[in-house]
Amino acid sequence: MIKNTLFTLLALLTLTAAAATASAQDATAELAFEPETYNRTLFKVLEPEGATCTVSEGGLSTRNTVPFAANAAEHRFYKFECKTPNGSVWTKTLEPRPGQVNIIRIKPGAPAGAPASQPATAAPAQPKQPAAMDAASFNALLGAIRKESFGDDKLRVVQSAAAGGHFTIAQVGQIMDLFSFGEEKVNAVRALKPRVIDPQNAFQLQSKLSFSSEKEEVQQLFAP
Repeated sequence: MIKNTLFTLLALLTLTAAAATASAQDATAELAFEPETYNRTLFKVLEPEGATCTVSEGGLSTRNTVPFAANAAEHRFYKFECKTPNGSVWTKTLEPRPGQVNIIRIKPGAPAGAPASQPATAAPAQPKQPAAMDAASFNALLGAIRKESFGDDKLRVVQSAAAGGHFTIAQVGQIMDLFSFGEEKVNAVRALKPRVIDPQNAFQLQSKLSFSSEKEEVQQLFAP
């Protein structure tokens, strides 16, 4: 005979809601054991508050509302049929651990009719922006350009560097300063433009040029 009282357990388990027919809507339960002060054997159902449980053993059954406790006898099997407030069900047959409080915490499943949860989709990785040429390499490049006497030779150095590096607009401006004529400056910008990482700052290059036609040409190079 089962009387209303409480019980506990110490080993954490997750039990499926109907052992052979668990589904996405079924509840699960955590069980734990702990010693009982007077060496009694008890069941304690603590969660969720408001759930209803029918506990059956030996042809007898009682209906209880969570939280509740029940005395239990050793070497007997008790069938729990519990329904949570959201309609999910937990069913399990348990043999209590003697002289222990067998504690049950029922975890509601998804309510009936709820869509199955979809696995999270990772956001697509954003392409990594290339880094501009580091200071040491850039200073070496400026030195190589200065060593050349003629504009065409300077431009070849720039074109070679553009094949393997990336540049900021500020670096492009420093390279333009090493050329004597506006047309040469524009040609240097044209060579570097595909490798510029901050084209939104291209307006800063206008001050490096003297004639409106050259400024307009550079502006067009960076037009969206």
